[in-house]
Amino acid sequence: MEHTGELESKSGGGPKPVSTWQRARGMVGLVAAVGAFYAVMSSMAGGGGAGTGTSYFLDASEARAKLSALDGKTVRVKGNVIVGSYQHPEGTTDHTFDIEEKGEVIHVRFQGPLPDVFKEGLPVVAEGVINGAGQLKATEVVAKCPSKYEEGKVSEQAKEKMGSN
Repeated sequence: MEHTGELESKSGGGPKPVSTWQRARGMVGLVAAVGAFYAVMSSMAGGGGAGTGTSYFLDASEARAKLSALDGKTVRVKGNVIVGSYQHPEGTTDHTFDIEEKGEVIHVRFQGPLPDVFKEGLPVVAEGVINGAGQLKATEVVAKCPSKYEEGKVSEQAKEKMGSN
């Protein structure tokens, strides 16, 4: 038998044709996989807003500059607690304070226990829903302990994760 470069099939036919139904199922699977991939990547990137499980991460000055676009969205805002701004009515779990970054201020309201290291003048990250007036109704407040982040005591990678420059 002489070889002509074509494959011979013992069954006499080539590959079975793909039905329209099989193609449609394949496309639906592909679209679902791409959608799932997009959802995972979007949540990892931090894009999105309220109701998506993701939030914006900004310092107080960036949040102030984008207030109208952030109105009603879930955000994480970092800044230093302004000395003299902290208020906590005795017998309640209500806390209010202002955070500042680059001269811009965001007012924070929080109900619940604050971290032990929370103090005026120190950096915090507050997460919650912001309104167009620059008020953040926080659902979580994380305080940074400056002694842990003194120059030379922590890696650059750790500083980046904490949002320090």
